[in-house]
Amino acid sequence: MALDQLIGSGELQTRTHKHQRVAQKLRELIGELSPGDRLPSVAELEAHFNVASSTVEAAMRTLTDERLIERRRGSGTYVAWRKQASAPSLLATRPLTGMIGVVALCAPLVILSDLLESVERELRTADESPVLILGSSVDETRIFAACQKVRDGVLDGFVHLGSLDMPIPSEIPAVIMGETTNESDAWMVTVDNIQVGEKVASHLAGLGHKRMAFVGGYQLNIIWAPRLKGYRDWITSHGMEWRDEWVVKADTSGTFDYSDADVQKLTQALSVLMARDDRPTAVFGVTDQNAVLIIRVLERLGYRVPEDVSVVGCDDSRGLAGILARPLTTVKMPTESIGMVGVQMLRDRIALQRENALPASRRALRLAGSLVIRETTAPPSVQ
Repeated sequence: MALDQLIGSGELQTRTHKHQRVAQKLRELIGELSPGDRLPSVAELEAHFNVASSTVEAAMRTLTDERLIERRRGSGTYVAWRKQASAPSLLATRPLTGMIGVVALCAPLVILSDLLESVERELRTADESPVLILGSSVDETRIFAACQKVRDGVLDGFVHLGSLDMPIPSEIPAVIMGETTNESDAWMVTVDNIQVGEKVASHLAGLGHKRMAFVGGYQLNIIWAPRLKGYRDWITSHGMEWRDEWVVKADTSGTFDYSDADVQKLTQALSVLMARDDRPTAVFGVTDQNAVLIIRVLERLGYRVPEDVSVVGCDDSRGLAGILARPLTTVKMPTESIGMVGVQMLRDRIALQRENALPASRRALRLAGSLVIRETTAPPSVQ
C-alpha cells in the first residue's frame, strides 16, 4: 500500500519541529495498526515527508521512548505490543502462583544445562517452582507457549536460557539470559561478549601472534557479532594488522555430535583461509563447540594445534573444555551469576508490573567472563 494511503499527505505543518510533526503522523498511523505490524523504513519515510534521515531517526527515538514502537537490528521497526505505557498490568489483579517458566532450546548444548542448574538453585531459595518449556529451533514456538501460560495465569513470568532473536510482548514479565535484538522493552543478563573478544585478542597478542582469525559457526549473529567487535577493535586499537578475509562464517550445527556436512563446510572454509600467504597463526572459534570442530579440521588438514595454529573457544561449560584430549584455552562464562541475577531481575520485574510501575527503559546487565589458559594456545612458530 502506498504511504499516502497509510499516513496521508507527506506535507507537514510548520509550527512545530519537523521531527515532532513526523512523530505525530506516525502516532496516527500506529493507532490504525496492530501490535507487531511493521512500519515503513527510514528511507521510505524520509522520501515521503521530504525530510533528512536524521529527522526521521529523531522521530523514531521519540516513539521508542514512548514505547509505541520496537526497533529490531537488521529487521525493521514494528508497532510495540503495548501501545500505552499506562495500560493495566497483566499481574495487577491476580494472585501469584509461584510458578516460573524456564524456556530453552531443545538442543544438546552444555551451556544451557549449566544455566538451568543455576536458575533452579536460585528459584529454590524463594520456594518457587520451575516449569521447563522446551522448543524446536524456531524461537516463536516456545516463546508463544510461555507467553500464553503467563496470560492464562499458569506462570508468573519466565526466563529464557540463551540468546533470542525475536521480541517478547512487553506486558509479559520475562528476562533473557543472553543477547537479544529487542532494543526497547527487553530485560536481559549475559556475559559481556565484547569483553570476551577483547580478552581473547589480548591473550593471543601477548603470546606474540600478529595474524589472528575469527571463525564463527552455528551461532546467531547477535552472539558472535559483539565477540567479533571486541576482538577486532582490540587488535586495531593496538596498531596490529586486521584483514576482513580472516573472518570466516561456517554454518555448522553447533553440537559435539558433528555431522559430515559440518566437517565438510568448515574444511572448505579453513582450507581457503590457511592457503593464504598471510595465513593466520591463531583462531578465535567463538564457542567451545565450534573451537573443538576447528581443531579437528585443522589437524585433518595437516596443521598442529598449538604448534602451527593456536585456537581459543568460549563457554567452559562444566569445565568440559578442560577434559578434552587437548584441553582448550577458553573464556569461562559466568553461568552461575547469570542464572542467579536473571531470576532476581525477573522477581523485580514481576513486582514492578504488579504495581503497574515498570520503567520504560530496559535493564541490561553484562557480566565479565574469565580467561582460562590451557593447551591449545602457544607462541607462534612462524610470523
